[in-house]
Amino acid sequence: MENKSPKKQDVSPQPTPKARGARLTLARELAGLKRKAFAEKYNFNPFTYKGWENGKHGGLTEKRARTIICILENEGVNCDFEWLMYGTGKTPQITKYDTNKIPNKLQIMEPPPTEPFSQFDEERQIAREMQFFQQGNPNPVNLTVNDNGMKPNYQIGDVVAGSKYYGKEIKKACGYICIVQTNNEETLLRTVHKGQDKNKYTLLCLNSNANEKMLRQDVELISAAPVLWHRRKTKKFKA
Repeated sequence: MENKSPKKQDVSPQPTPKARGARLTLARELAGLKRKAFAEKYNFNPFTYKGWENGKHGGLTEKRARTIICILENEGVNCDFEWLMYGTGKTPQITKYDTNKIPNKLQIMEPPPTEPFSQFDEERQIAREMQFFQQGNPNPVNLTVNDNGMKPNYQIGDVVAGSKYYGKEIKKACGYICIVQTNNEETLLRTVHKGQDKNKYTLLCLNSNANEKMLRQDVELISAAPVLWHRRKTKKFKA
């Protein structure tokens, strides 16, 4: 008799139907679509598709996996067949990112190019903008980007800010680019997705050539703040 799969299902190298379903769920979430919307948009039977993600009745087949890979490409996600089926290929890569999916309108502020602008002036202006943001948003947090994990959308030296979710509310941040605070005191800018363990999350870089680990699974988070404000420094002074 086949042993039951453990409760924890890792999305990397396991070929089991449940692990395959977990990888399918992650890839679909990267495309920014709910399960029902994904099935309806591409004419899958909703119950059959749900079974694939839950690893029921043998799970996702190779034939359907190849179809879904083409669909994901259309949705802006490059998904490797070996990874989806067996967890051994490259992790998914976002090829286009829709900033309209961010909860509030993204603001990218840069000083007018015609005005003389010193580094001191720029830092002072950023401080004023940040003060205004903090006054108008609950649980504010800001971060100066210090790695290349979210290029090209966010570059080293950019300043971002958002409103933090805590505890069970963190699930509201899934699918968005967020400032996250992990339980081991890291503060990172990453896309946030549901983890395989309850109350844990998957963190993903946008940059496939990032120096940082592209995919972190089942991370405990203290808070997650979808980016609501983005300030790009002038090239002259950016780190």
